Amino acid sequence: MHAIVELRGKSAGRFAAFATSFFALAQAGKTDNKGNPNLMRSAVILREYGDVVCAAPLVVQRLVVPPFALLGRLMGYPPDYPYPTAPSGTHAA
Repeated sequence: MHAIVELRGKSAGRFAAFATSFFALAQAGKTDNKGNPNLMRSAVILREYGDVVCAAPLVVQRLVVPPFALLGRLMGYPPDYPYPTAPSGTHAA
């Protein structure tokens, strides 16, 4: 899929960080067959980026996500996942 997206303002960088983490998780094989991370990792990410992404009804995102995010953080899941880079001298596919 190809998409052209233009983001403006201070939220643009935060959305880019969110998207990078999701694609990096998929690249690392840490998502299910629909491309979703596990519940705890998803909650940590949604808690961090809830100002730029709404992946659930707002009431769910405000009431249900925080306790799962806390558990996810206690399990060691960070809100960001680094995207792997290609070794020097090669091009990422």
